[in-house]
Amino acid sequence: MPERTIQKIMTYDESHGKFAGRHYIEISYETWKTFELGKLKTKVQCEVNSLLKNKKETVFAGSERGLCHPRNWYDDKERNYYDLVFSSTLVQKIGIREGLLIDLLLIKVYRWGGTVIQIFPKRLVLGKMEIKLDNLLEQTINRPDNLIEHNFSDNFYADLVIEINRAFGFKLYNSTLVLTRKLLENLLIDLFRTKYGMQDIEKFYNTNKNRHHDFAKLVDTLQAELSDFKPFSTAFSKNMIEFLDKFREKSNSAAHSIDIQPNFEYILQQKKDLNHYCEIFDSMISKIK
Repeated sequence: MPERTIQKIMTYDESHGKFAGRHYIEISYETWKTFELGKLKTKVQCEVNSLLKNKKETVFAGSERGLCHPRNWYDDKERNYYDLVFSSTLVQKIGIREGLLIDLLLIKVYRWGGTVIQIFPKRLVLGKMEIKLDNLLEQTINRPDNLIEHNFSDNFYADLVIEINRAFGFKLYNSTLVLTRKLLENLLIDLFRTKYGMQDIEKFYNTNKNRHHDFAKLVDTLQAELSDFKPFSTAFSKNMIEFLDKFREKSNSAAHSIDIQPNFEYILQQKKDLNHYCEIFDSMISKIK
């Protein structure tokens, strides 16, 4: 998950010129510095999960994405303040107003020129965001590669990819394999649900146990029904089945064994095929729809 914060919304007064009336939240200097929010034409993508009057009364509950604009200013006592100003579009869409508590995820930083930086989680805080991890700049922003580079439009997959890349970036290779297995499992389930519909639910769901089939069963089903998908893409072949089956075995070992530890070299070897098949599954689901 991305950086998350819960705090009170404030509004600039008339002394702030063109910013008068704009809604904002404060951020810490550490957050400002780490993600270099002072750079020209920087924007931050956010996701609002709820607006609250208090702990018991919710004004908005959902998942709405929008943009924030970083701003640094001084008061009369020459004190520095670091804020994120909400876009007017987001304010109007969900009814952001002064005094409410906002439950907010910060997802990505957009630079002028197209650079994108993913923001990774530190901890849930009430009030100003803080960064506690050592060498955060090196571990996140300057990480040379993400494991999953395919861009999913679906929010579920997009958020899961952020979590996978975060685990990979922090060298949590067991977690990386388990989360990537979850990604492939869900893509297979979506593929079967889209192709066969609820009238053939047993392809992806065990109605007796009230749960989805496990990865092994899903791969077996794909192998049995491979001819149904070949007209859409030549990538649906024995090579795909072999890759999924080997990946399933390795991720199972990571999840259930205490003495088998995946390493950077093994996971990096899977990167090309992982991204290739993520793209194939995502494209296939869209085509069938």
